[in-house]
Amino acid sequence: MTYGTAADEVVVGDWNGDGRDTLAVRRGAEFHIKNSLAGGKADRVVIYGRATDAVYAGDWNGDGRDTLAVRRGASYYVRNSLSSGVADTVQTYGRSGDQAIVGDWNGDGRDTLGVVR
Repeated sequence: MTYGTAADEVVVGDWNGDGRDTLAVRRGAEFHIKNSLAGGKADRVVIYGRATDAVYAGDWNGDGRDTLAVRRGASYYVRNSLSSGVADTVQTYGRSGDQAIVGDWNGDGRDTLGVVR
């Protein structure tokens, strides 16, 4: 499959809840999301965060669909749907130099953030 350009940032997630991870590419603050591994155009374009934000994918609310979170400094802006708009949750965690990791640490079906120092 060919999707995106060499300058795009790749994000992987299960965007539609079918149990299969597919690709999204970020161009600036635009996320071009695919729901299959077939080439072609994006199934959805979402504008979220700033081009300079670090981006993370996870199932933050346990609904079986991954959505986006962006990080600025030590603040994480979490979105619970794949739509443009403001964060559903803002969380300060760790320090600005920490490396964030995503996982379901307690098996409840919800991803949360951890940090590595």
